[in-house]
Amino acid sequence: AARFTGEALPEFIGFDDVFFLKPVSVGDFWTYTARVIFAAHDSIRVHVQACVEDVVAGAAEPTNEFYFVFRPTPLSESRAIVPETYEEAMLWLEGRRRWLSGGAE
Repeated sequence: AARFTGEALPEFIGFDDVFFLKPVSVGDFWTYTARVIFAAHDSIRVHVQACVEDVVAGAAEPTNEFYFVFRPTPLSESRAIVPETYEEAMLWLEGRRRWLSGGAE
């Protein structure tokens, strides 16, 4: 969210949802992929996918999904999200749906 807005500290509002898809064992190698999926004048929606990686096989398997909500400050740059792939378009729609429903605000 900070990279997206061009500032150091956008205000954290809360979690919109957390999904536990699979258990994670102690010692698993965990990676995260975070994306800003929707932005409006009053909130920024961030989707985070956590995966367990099998370093030997080179495969990653999703274990958790998080949806965070941030509030931009008056100093934030106003930017639009432009999906480039079908997956990004579906995430954008999900973010917009969550924004319209007002979750975590």
